[in-house]
Amino acid sequence: MPAYSYKAFDSLGNEQIGRINADSERAARKQLKNLNLIPLEITETLKKVKRSVRVKTKTLVLITRQLATLLNSSIPLDESLSIVSNHSSDDKFSKILYSIREDVMQGQRLSDALKKYPSIFNNTYVSLISAGDNSGKLDLMFSNLADYLEDSESVRQKVISALAYPLSNDSVNWAYESEADTYMNNRQMYCPRGRVLGGSSSINGMAYVRGHAFDYNRWAQIDGCQGWSYSDCLPYFKRAESLDIGGDTYRGSDGPLKVTAGKMNNPLHKAWMKAGKEAGYPITEDPNGY
Repeated sequence: MPAYSYKAFDSLGNEQIGRINADSERAARKQLKNLNLIPLEITETLKKVKRSVRVKTKTLVLITRQLATLLNSSIPLDESLSIVSNHSSDDKFSKILYSIREDVMQGQRLSDALKKYPSIFNNTYVSLISAGDNSGKLDLMFSNLADYLEDSESVRQKVISALAYPLSNDSVNWAYESEADTYMNNRQMYCPRGRVLGGSSSINGMAYVRGHAFDYNRWAQIDGCQGWSYSDCLPYFKRAESLDIGGDTYRGSDGPLKVTAGKMNNPLHKAWMKAGKEAGYPITEDPNGY
């Protein structure tokens, strides 16, 4: 059964926003009138629900915790999913929750419905929900999952904070500086180098670059390496990776290699890009494409 989002006025003239399930838009309008609401807008919400949508861990923890509380209060699963969907501030996630509810209403197991969205619900999440469903302790499993997600996020944040530590710690960094350069107003360049086992690789971050597409094409067309053109290799690149902002023409979303898009928050980055564009160099959204 489709779900519809609506905007309507109540009997006091207050604007109401929500979602309802109905067989058609006409049936949805009838339901609203039975609730003494005057519909202004009605839109079907389950069209084109993308399965590669990502949500913040904080949002997933909140929804998981809410479902645990509702189920522990003996509220049926379908109604619990409807409640958390209506109260979610993430519109895309709200649509996905409604889609999951519809699958459950049609007889699917909750774990099977969750499997359709691997970018949100990983194998651990789905497996634990399946176990909770089998044992009849779904509320307890959602509660345990919320605790697990919170602990994992806390550890992740600590690791991220620790990544900057080696670059500012001379016990693991030789912290070299270049000679003064007359072409840079006698400035010296900071050159961090690893002072630990593994050398500089142990303290540096990594940039994920595949190589230029034209190089692959040259291998295939000129060097005789059939099957090594960029279009031949692209499906394997996409299958291998999972980009944090979602897949597209050149990027994968479900692979084992986790790739994070660079965050250009420093105004100097933007100024540098702008200067390059003004100098006549084209800007590409992704250097790993054509």
